[in-house]
Amino acid sequence: MHSIHKVSSTFIVMEYSYIFTISFLLVCVLWNKEVKGNPIVSCPTVDGETCVFPFVYDGETYDHCHFNDSHYLCATSQSNSTHPATSLSTCSVTCFGDATMLEKFHPK
Repeated sequence: MHSIHKVSSTFIVMEYSYIFTISFLLVCVLWNKEVKGNPIVSCPTVDGETCVFPFVYDGETYDHCHFNDSHYLCATSQSNSTHPATSLSTCSVTCFGDATMLEKFHPK
């Protein structure tokens, strides 16, 4: 009977671990979809300008603020043909919905 209890406890721990893993993955997928995967409709910069999406920076196309060295960048103007950024600015934390999420992944 002792071995049955041990197997049962192991099963319960494994079941909770599985539920936690699935929940964590779901949160990551949803966060990535909402913050990074979808184009942002309105996103201000720290200078009060409006970010323009999509934009091309260093040969890559972005539909969200791009982390570069120590801060997030977005285009504030671009050429009409293939969206290369002609001027860049630092994204405001309001572009991310939750400043604590921004600080968690990229602290100042």
